Amino acid sequence: MVEVNEALSLVPTVLSTIKSIQETCSGINPGILPNNRQKLKDLEALIAGLEQKMQNGFPILANLTNIYGAVAAQVKVAGALADKNAELLGFVDKSKYICVFLMQFPGDMERRYIEVDKGLSDLPPVDSVELGEARAIINQIGTNLDRLKQLKFEVQDPNSVFVAKDESRKLIKDIASGYGNLDRVLSRLLKRIIENLGKTQF
Repeated sequence: MVEVNEALSLVPTVLSTIKSIQETCSGINPGILPNNRQKLKDLEALIAGLEQKMQNGFPILANLTNIYGAVAAQVKVAGALADKNAELLGFVDKSKYICVFLMQFPGDMERRYIEVDKGLSDLPPVDSVELGEARAIINQIGTNLDRLKQLKFEVQDPNSVFVAKDESRKLIKDIASGYGNLDRVLSRLLKRIIENLGKTQF
């Protein structure tokens, strides 16, 4: 993400440099040789084309960076929430408090999951291994969330509550781990999308 933002910040400088080169070329005297005139025209056309590509590609890349940044942030928040929930369950040893957490955590985590899933869907489509990995990870997180929501326990039976606590904590740790993996895959996916963007949009 940092590298992309740095690249975006260089775009105005690159455009300014291209314009300077174009102005310099316009002031060059090609002399009387037809070959030189053609080479100068070719160079001017190449520079004009490059400037157009930069101007067209910049808003696309800027928009992509915003979308990716939002998804990456959602993944980090969802992962941090899962880590916190697993940690809280590890500390609590009273049945009545465990019950509150077991009823609250699945809904909170599902809302974060839905945000991440939608964010992934908003990313530009690209034929890549990384996108397939990202979808597989988010699907597994969804499966673990479903299992978490389906866990049954008897509020009046401490043994049942503590069994549910252990099972829930394991599932939540798996979910947190999934978000960590998703974060790493997203970094590779962004690189792939930008490569694809350079081939198809420019």
